[in-house]
Amino acid sequence: MLAAKTIVFSKGSANWDSAFETLVETFKKIHDALEKQGVKPAGPAMTIYTADRDDTGFEFEAGVRCEAPKGRANLRSREGRIARRTRVMS
Repeated sequence: MLAAKTIVFSKGSANWDSAFETLVETFKKIHDALEKQGVKPAGPAMTIYTADRDDTGFEFEAGVRCEAPKGRANLRSREGRIARRTRVMS
């Protein structure tokens, strides 16, 4: 049994031609939101590709493992909500 870990993530979508740039920008937004809240990353960044993809693009969840923020249910960025959840991962 793996222990549950907290990740901060943002959902998004990208077309295949700009996939790398889109993912880099999404991770930058996550790290900026974490820094503003004083939350330190506790592991590497990860991309979870969802089942919604086709020849033109894909949907994803970009996340960073972190310690659970104390007293904060959600983190926010200028662009909107960046969610926090516990997810089982290795």
